[in-house]
Order: sequence, then structure tokens, then C-alpha cells
Amino acid sequence: MARSLWPVLLMLALLFAVQVPFGELSWGEAMVAAARFLALVLLATVVTMTTRVTEMVDLFERVFALARPLGVDPAKLALMLALTIRFIPLLVEQVREIRQAQQARGVERSMAALFVPLLVKVLTLADDLTAALEARGYDPADGSNGRKA
Repeated sequence: MARSLWPVLLMLALLFAVQVPFGELSWGEAMVAAARFLALVLLATVVTMTTRVTEMVDLFERVFALARPLGVDPAKLALMLALTIRFIPLLVEQVREIRQAQQARGVERSMAALFVPLLVKVLTLADDLTAALEARGYDPADGSNGRKA
């Protein structure tokens, strides 16, 4: 868990460093903002490590059902959140693999050298996911989500 929080700590340091000169915050206010963000990340990490995704999806679907009169499809929104939750760790792993491959080749750490292969991998993953959903009969227009009655 500590290893997975390292990028978050770097982002917090950047957030803190930017808030003082550009956010017109005092050092104390910037520290509080960074601490709040860290607390949210830690709470989210604890929830995702202790709760099965299916339980979260069921909860999302029940909560989003309240917005059905506004035209919200709870099943679609819950699926979107479930996919997001599922693919965040996968993207972190993809970044780690790309970085390792770059280090093996002696490539410098640059955003372009990371972003281009990551974008290709993400788009390939999106195509594969789309094909898998279509193969299982998911049709966002009919609202059945591939479920047969």
C-alpha cells in the first residue's frame, strides 16, 4: 500500500508547492489543503481495499436510482463507475510497466515518452472492452445491459 501511495505523495508535494505562490494561500492553508486531499485518498484506498466491487456497484445503482426521474440510467452509471474503479489500478500497472521498459532501454523520464505508449495501451484496452461488452450483448440503447429476462 505504501508503494502505491508514492505517486500520491509526489502529487501532494506538487499541490502544496503550487498553492502557495499561485493559489495565494499561506503555508498553513496549503498544508491543510494537502492534508485534506491525503485524507480523502487514504479513505478511498481503505474503502476500495475492504469492499468488493460488486458491493460498490450495487450501492451506486441504488443511489443513482434516486435520479431516475431526471433521466439517469442507474445501471449504466454504476457500470461506468465500476469500470473506472477497476481500471485505475490497471493504469497504474501500465505506467509501471512502461517506466520499467524505458529504464531498460535507457530512455529519459519524459512525459511524452510515457504518455504516447500509455495512450496506445489505453485505447487498445478501450477497444477490447468495447468488443467484450458487445460480445456479451450489452446495448446501451435498450437499457437491458445484456441481461435476459
